[in-house]
Amino acid sequence: MQDTPIEALLPFLKKQRDSFHAQGFPDADSRRDRLLRMAKMLKKYDSAICEALREDFGSRGQVWSRIADVVTLIGNIQHCIDHLDTWMEDEHFDAMSPFKEAGAKAMGIYQPKGVVGIIGPWNFPIHLVLVPAFNAIAAGNRVMLKPSELTPNSTRVLQQGITEFFDETEAVVISGGTTVSAAFSSLAFDHLVFTGSTAVGRLVMRSAAENLVPVTLELGGKSPAIFRPDCKLLRSCRRLIAAKVGNSGQWCVSPDHVYVPTNMVDDFVEGCKTAFAELYPTVENNSDYTSVINDKHYQRLQHMMDDANKRGHQVVECNPANETYDQAANRKMLLKFIINPDRDSAVMAEEIFGPIIAVIPYENVDDVISGIMAGPRPLALYYYGEDGAEQQSIIRNTISGGLCINDSGWQVSSPDMPIGGIGDSGMGRYHGVYGFREFSHLRSVMIQTANEEATQFYNPPYSDMLVGMLGQTMDEIES
Repeated sequence: MQDTPIEALLPFLKKQRDSFHAQGFPDADSRRDRLLRMAKMLKKYDSAICEALREDFGSRGQVWSRIADVVTLIGNIQHCIDHLDTWMEDEHFDAMSPFKEAGAKAMGIYQPKGVVGIIGPWNFPIHLVLVPAFNAIAAGNRVMLKPSELTPNSTRVLQQGITEFFDETEAVVISGGTTVSAAFSSLAFDHLVFTGSTAVGRLVMRSAAENLVPVTLELGGKSPAIFRPDCKLLRSCRRLIAAKVGNSGQWCVSPDHVYVPTNMVDDFVEGCKTAFAELYPTVENNSDYTSVINDKHYQRLQHMMDDANKRGHQVVECNPANETYDQAANRKMLLKFIINPDRDSAVMAEEIFGPIIAVIPYENVDDVISGIMAGPRPLALYYYGEDGAEQQSIIRNTISGGLCINDSGWQVSSPDMPIGGIGDSGMGRYHGVYGFREFSHLRSVMIQTANEEATQFYNPPYSDMLVGMLGQTMDEIES
């Protein structure tokens, strides 16, 4: 697969925009047709996608890939199809008095923006490109997709499938490395979506600002989990670890660090080791265990471990079968815990994005919450505990992109719940109706009354009735 020439990017955008303007806003049937073609593409390329993902990672289970990058996507498509007619309905508002009483009408209509550019990450290279694309297509837009250069096999299959099922004026896949990505983000799209790191998100937003392109940024950050003394410990450990080692921790809502009561740390670690052994009795030759994506990222994670060892931190490794393989060779890093790391240590300096958990002992949960609130807004927050009042306090008095109580990760699973960050973890949101609205322009429309008396009401010379109405309004505010 060859990189898309940079000089071809602007012609692709022009073709899509010209087609969009020439054909007009697509009706519901046209949108459903495009969504159904996406579903048919996924069905036809199901096995090829799973195999491409295995090749890109070195090891990635077929069942996991099929759930995350094929079947879940078809569910998202079906949700869009089922609700499209309702989403496209006009909004109805009240016109201002006295226009309303004289028969004026006010409404909002959802119009497609035009061409939406989507830059995807490597950790879910099909899912995180196509799900926003489904919402953009449901909203009536054309899409240009730029998958990650770190997953070339997945990009090749996606490009083949999109080319087979779509005209390039409807959807097109752009391939290439960072230079192509930079050029892509500088195009004058009608909306731009980026999923990836906070640092790169800042660059994308800066580039989009040159053309005043609105952006949706799905970023990451260090998503914390809080364990409380009354949690069901083994059940909680099972759920936390299932989320943590899914894709070997290489997903944006993976639990990053865990706050555990000081007197529970040993039991917590043992519970997690038990949970890990239940999921992966062996690792080296276990095809369901995902490898770290490449040597660079493996070395980044190993640096965190080396730093912890140099500082003398307690490190615990989960190795159920006592295997002695070279973890760097196949990049199958065993799950590791760093206990009570220094705040300036490598593991606390950036999002981990791998099978490492920082365990932070605490005495006072209020101090934990205050610390979380004082830092960058996380993409996800996890709370494990049974106290209903405390759960409500966490729900109402903390801020994060999403929140899950007594589990991790599932807050992003429903096709009709919005996903999105806040602050350092992103802006904007998609999934379901929220994605439809994100990629639509809600246009205000007023149809004025023919009644001349009403339309002249606010014009000079001002009537006693208008002056009296203004005074009455002010009196009501003061009371």
